[in-house]
Amino acid sequence: MCAANVTLYAKWVTYIVTYDDNGSTGGSVPTDTTGYEEGANVTVLGNTGNLVKTGYAFSSWNTQSDGNGTNYTQGQTFTIGAANVTLYAKWTVAYNVTYDDNGSTGGTVPSDFTNYEEAKAEAARTNKPMLVSYWGDWCGWCKKLDTVVFMDPKGIEFFTNQAILVKINAGVDSLLKKEQQVSALPTSILFDKDGVEIDRIIGFMEVDDFLKTVTDYQNGIGTLADLLNRVGTEADRSLYMEIAEKYKYRDGSDDAGTWYQKVIDEGDRTDSLSGECRMSLADMKRRAEEYDAAIVGFNGVINDYEGQMFAQDAHIWIAIVHRQKGDTAVAIEAFENYIKKFPESEDIKYAQGQIDKLNGI
Repeated sequence: MCAANVTLYAKWVTYIVTYDDNGSTGGSVPTDTTGYEEGANVTVLGNTGNLVKTGYAFSSWNTQSDGNGTNYTQGQTFTIGAANVTLYAKWTVAYNVTYDDNGSTGGTVPSDFTNYEEAKAEAARTNKPMLVSYWGDWCGWCKKLDTVVFMDPKGIEFFTNQAILVKINAGVDSLLKKEQQVSALPTSILFDKDGVEIDRIIGFMEVDDFLKTVTDYQNGIGTLADLLNRVGTEADRSLYMEIAEKYKYRDGSDDAGTWYQKVIDEGDRTDSLSGECRMSLADMKRRAEEYDAAIVGFNGVINDYEGQMFAQDAHIWIAIVHRQKGDTAVAIEAFENYIKKFPESEDIKYAQGQIDKLNGI
């Protein structure tokens, strides 16, 4: 060896995540340009290129081309090992519903729209409002909404004669979902005939309540604009709460935070209404990936609501935040502590499932 100093340089090995269209007939796969070191967390991309396959609907990404591996949807995370990963588009058979008049002598049969632009054109042509209902394959409440509301005779009659209904798979049309600021499923957005949003319904309602809410919105009752007009000089914390919830689910996090804080500031910081607001504020931090701030918020709830359901819920949310943050060991410990602390909780099965998943079982 020569009489000279020698410098040895670290050689870094990184792995990539590739998305495969798995037989699509249109659109493009997303591209992840990040090189990941072993053990790094990967955030799964959505169907941003609007992949389509004739006769099928995009449901998720899967680690196997036959769909028998692990499913991942947009925003989920996984830990990459010492190998490149390919995620394949998973396709499910798409069925169309056709209505037949069966010899009727008048009227028209309803139509199930799945294309936003077609439904929008029909709304303008017929001078009717349009309801855009976002759903997902994994969403149980979406399936219940479809069965209990949209397939009910009252629902069929309403969306045949009074409004246009279009059902959008949020996993497929992710660009439209992002454009319309949909952050929860099911979300049903009511537009006027000109395509201007009137308001939206988050979650499931029974058919009568759902149709009444849509009708009220058409008449300007219970909308965000209506609620804002009701704000007067007297404090009305319940009204403030309604306004905050309206903003929360249309990506108006700053406005939602302002109204949630107003509820807290104008009442008892430790009463039930404040508890709901504080949980929502912490959850908004989680959704914004401000994980440390979310943990601080949930811990504050635990301290002030010990022995109440708010504290129990905050405990499991802290475990979820640690999982999303990538603190696997801390997340496992938090889920285990939750099981020990709340052995009668209905979320025990979920917590154990998260532990098994984090342990690679």
